[in-house]
Amino acid sequence: MGIAKLIEEVREFGDFEFYPTLDSDITLIKKHIDLLGYDKPYSVLDIGVGDGRVLNAIAHEHGEKYAIEKSLPLIRALPADIMIVGTDFMAQTLIDIETSVIFCNPPFTQYSEFASKIIAESLAPDIYLILPTRWSNNQAIKDALARRKATYTVLGNSDYRSADRPARCTVDVIHISLSRSASRRWDRATVDVDPFAAWFSDNFDIDAQGSAARKAESLQQKVQPDKFEIIAGGDLISTLVSHYDASLEKLIITYKGLEHVDGSILDELNVSIDSIYAAIKLRIKSLKNKYWKELFDRFSPITDKLCTSTREEMQTLLMKNVNVDFTKENAYAIAEWAVKNVNKYIDSQLISVYESLIGESNITLYKSNQRTFGRSEWLYNRKPSGLDRFALDYRIITSNYGNFGGYSFDRINGLSKSSANKIDDLITIAHNLGFDTQGQERASTVEEWEPGKLRTFHYFDHTAQKKVVLFTARAYQNGNIHRKINQGFIARLNVEFGRLRGWINTPEQAAEEINGVDIDCAKQAFHSNLKINEGTQFLKLN
Repeated sequence: MGIAKLIEEVREFGDFEFYPTLDSDITLIKKHIDLLGYDKPYSVLDIGVGDGRVLNAIAHEHGEKYAIEKSLPLIRALPADIMIVGTDFMAQTLIDIETSVIFCNPPFTQYSEFASKIIAESLAPDIYLILPTRWSNNQAIKDALARRKATYTVLGNSDYRSADRPARCTVDVIHISLSRSASRRWDRATVDVDPFAAWFSDNFDIDAQGSAARKAESLQQKVQPDKFEIIAGGDLISTLVSHYDASLEKLIITYKGLEHVDGSILDELNVSIDSIYAAIKLRIKSLKNKYWKELFDRFSPITDKLCTSTREEMQTLLMKNVNVDFTKENAYAIAEWAVKNVNKYIDSQLISVYESLIGESNITLYKSNQRTFGRSEWLYNRKPSGLDRFALDYRIITSNYGNFGGYSFDRINGLSKSSANKIDDLITIAHNLGFDTQGQERASTVEEWEPGKLRTFHYFDHTAQKKVVLFTARAYQNGNIHRKINQGFIARLNVEFGRLRGWINTPEQAAEEINGVDIDCAKQAFHSNLKINEGTQFLKLN
């Protein structure tokens, strides 16, 4: 979507003063970041990310990209590799969001509130702001800079009267450093003033001057699990946020109760400000962690569509961001991000699982492909160089390092974890292609695996109203697994793999090239790989 069209759509949904950053300002910031000397991928948080154009331009090629954005059209326009960590900036905190760089081009009518809050709460040593030139006379910004012992440099200035969305405003491009360290090599730079310490002193007036006698281990108390009384059919996010808000309020009230305890008594108990500060910080972090994990554990309508490795990758990405404020808006934004990314994974994992099944005896070449490959090109589980335009046969033999060896904790229902995962991954792919495997067998639920014994996996055919065999499998002691796959499933899998690889472009071409695929089958198979629509109501409890 073009900038002009995006601006128009944003205005319809709610403006929030979306003024796209000038290309010249982006270039200025990127050059300055490069001069800082980061010697490994750095992470960037863009507050008011807009369409993600600035974030993509200033981020490291392999660095993590985070965003706070309030406008739903802009959130949906973001690339899938940008992680939303907040929506309403003024309603959340930055004090425990760890990134290397923060960038913000704030609403011009709220530049003071945005800038002073970012400076006061940032954990990033480097901040880049685009502010009206009058910012230097703003007392709130001056106070925030002084409190964080920050230094700043004006990198340049711009006139927004000729921008994509014009504004009668001249701005400064500013770099603010919260670290005295001149180098960003080896992660040497950290903020000189902890923003959480400032928040603590603003909100708690506790008279405790004694020594920090408590050992650090005493702070690592486990938070007791809550009992989430959630009504079936209710809104999961609203319910969890309600529980979280009540738990956080109780936590703050409990610690604020220490304000009424005489300081001499706290001294006698060896309770210090440092220990109270550390305890509150740990408890708040643990509370956020617990509720985000509770939400992510209920993402099964999404994660069930993923194979083992991609599911673990997405869950790792989600859990890296549990320090984000647990609010309704943030939860829905992260859910949007999850939907966007699951669609990316669904296509890539089909290719990955398909390619894991390739073997000399497992493929047939397309009818127009007359190439031949010698046996030596298939040795040691290799694939011949230049192998393309082929389809899988319905009988497939694959080799693994072992199906039955190792310790019991490394086996699932008697089968090695890696082999069991491969069985379940194929079932996941089938489900995404339209074969209803919900409630049917998995590697962990069939009769316990034994070498050479047949195990059968089904799907439910809603037309015939009965279970149908999806595939059978025999696992052997030597690491081989023999599969016999339903021919309707393998045909659909072959068509979608060919389409994703760019080998076939129409159902007619699929029917001409792939053995066992007629035109009706090809039409049904083409673009059959699942796509989850944004806005899908998957966060309702069953």
